[in-house]
Amino acid sequence: MHRKRVIILALIFLVLAFVFIYFYKFSLQTRIKGIKEDVNRDGQIDIVDIATVGRAFGSRPGDLNWNAIADLNKDDSVDNLDMYMVEEMFKKVKG
Repeated sequence: MHRKRVIILALIFLVLAFVFIYFYKFSLQTRIKGIKEDVNRDGQIDIVDIATVGRAFGSRPGDLNWNAIADLNKDDSVDNLDMYMVEEMFKKVKG
């Protein structure tokens, strides 16, 4: 009886720990407002941000696909460095 109780308490603890970790990661995502890698300013670094930089990749001011927001390092071109910046932040947030 005592052993069964310990096992049940351990399982409850593990479930609560996983729930805490999940919501902690979620709260990290929602606290990133103001970070330049959040290209669409929705409070998350996600595939939408990567795709936005990807659509503007290789462009400069005046090009049809130019998007100033995707130029993360403000060097008047959306290039490998901009893509690297958004991908690295995505990896940090997604863990």
